Amino acid sequence: MSDSYNALNDVDKTLETGTLDSRKVRARLKHARKKVADAQVVVITRGRESAKLADNYVHDRPWETAGVALGVGLLIGWLAGRR
Repeated sequence: MSDSYNALNDVDKTLETGTLDSRKVRARLKHARKKVADAQVVVITRGRESAKLADNYVHDRPWETAGVALGVGLLIGWLAGRR
């Protein structure tokens, strides 16, 4: 997300030297920055919720989690060995 925000800042700096209608473009950039910031909040919130759910699941079912991890590891190893 910060890369998108930095890209918007770079465009803003470029407009300072350009001959475009900078008021319209700056208004659009401001709107885009707000959307990027809003999306960042949503992504962070959902990520934290997902991490909390995963943590709770692993603590409630440690053996099942270990078995699934073992199975996935074996599958990846088998697929990598086929090359």
